[in-house]
Amino acid sequence: MSPQPPEFEEPDVPPIARLPLEVLSDIFLLTLPAVAPSTIWPPVVGPRWTSPWSLDQVCSQWRVLALSLSALWTCFIIRPGMTAIELHLLAIQLERSRQAPLHLLFKCSEIPWRSQGRAYTVFLQTLVRECHRWRTIWLEMDSVYTPIGAFKNLGPLTLLTELRLSGEYTRFIPSLDVFDHAPNLRRVILGRKSVPHIRLPWRQITTYKATFLHATATTHLANLSGAVATLVECDIDIEENNISAATLTLPRLRRLVVREQLLDGLSAPALRELYVASSSSAHSITGFIVRSTCALTRLTLVQCAAPAAEIVKVLRHTPALAVLKIQFCGSPGTPNEVLVALAGVGAGAGLAPALAALSWADFTDSTNRAAFADMVTARWRATRRLHFVAVYTCQLRMKASGLRLRALMSEGVDVVILRGEKGQTAIERWREY
Repeated sequence: MSPQPPEFEEPDVPPIARLPLEVLSDIFLLTLPAVAPSTIWPPVVGPRWTSPWSLDQVCSQWRVLALSLSALWTCFIIRPGMTAIELHLLAIQLERSRQAPLHLLFKCSEIPWRSQGRAYTVFLQTLVRECHRWRTIWLEMDSVYTPIGAFKNLGPLTLLTELRLSGEYTRFIPSLDVFDHAPNLRRVILGRKSVPHIRLPWRQITTYKATFLHATATTHLANLSGAVATLVECDIDIEENNISAATLTLPRLRRLVVREQLLDGLSAPALRELYVASSSSAHSITGFIVRSTCALTRLTLVQCAAPAAEIVKVLRHTPALAVLKIQFCGSPGTPNEVLVALAGVGAGAGLAPALAALSWADFTDSTNRAAFADMVTARWRATRRLHFVAVYTCQLRMKASGLRLRALMSEGVDVVILRGEKGQTAIERWREY
């Protein structure tokens, strides 16, 4: 007689059914589609159902769990052209969310169907009555038709922490003071075609990101001045050369993403991470660092056309630098001159002694590959600090030098080598907008 298997093995039960409900709940939440302006409204009917609607169709256990998990039903993507069944399902979803915080994306990129216009308005009114549960809201106004009328009767937005506003037709919005009564609002992200003047509780904002298409430095600085005491992260894009001589000090700022021109009007003594785009000179960067007396640990230079001597000067003023990301776009000789400095030769000796991660983008393919491999190897062998290296080229293969770099992976160094579009895509992610 063969021995019976222990009871806890349950051989006839599939492994997924043995998962604790807490683990299965976390998996359910990970299946939700990302809420972003590029998100296409997922089909909630038919054979291609998506999460969360598909989860409660698997088995009775999953249905009970899905219906009990209110956080699973809190993400709403709303557009004027929704059908009657979609609006009905959103109403059911709102009920299933119970009292959990809501995350809303309004995609106003079309005119509402005439036959569904009233149903859409009724749903918006229902959603507005739940405004005390709004945690994040994203308004994408790419149509003359906007639901701004539904926002006139908003109550206090007590849970709202993040506001995103973008779209070509925000200029048609008569008033944007409805978000002025949000005591917990901390993050404000304004797109390229947003209205630059918006009434917000600036004195409590910790994150401000804006890429206005035609805004002036005065507009940006006016918004920043309202958040002087609280701002921790700032990401602003501007193409203007004439900056006011007055300097705005941001005492709590930790991360700054900006074009070089705006640095002349700012000071940030607590700054740790600096991202500078499209710099033809590095004088303003050095001046900003010296004026701020900040100890940078992360520096990103994108489309950097500054001379090598100026880049090296910046690095001399950042001795605590742990992460350096740089994309060269100036003289073909610049990458190699900076490389010599990082190798600890001549005037650049001792440059960036704490460097732990280096991302090197040279799409002119002028970098001396062997010298680069020598520099990385020497730094790693000397201090064991430089544990991550990424190289982005146009078409040039690293060949033997690449093999030397990858050989360091057995010693604990992470190495990434990308060419062409893959490298360009990786650089776009540096901004983390």
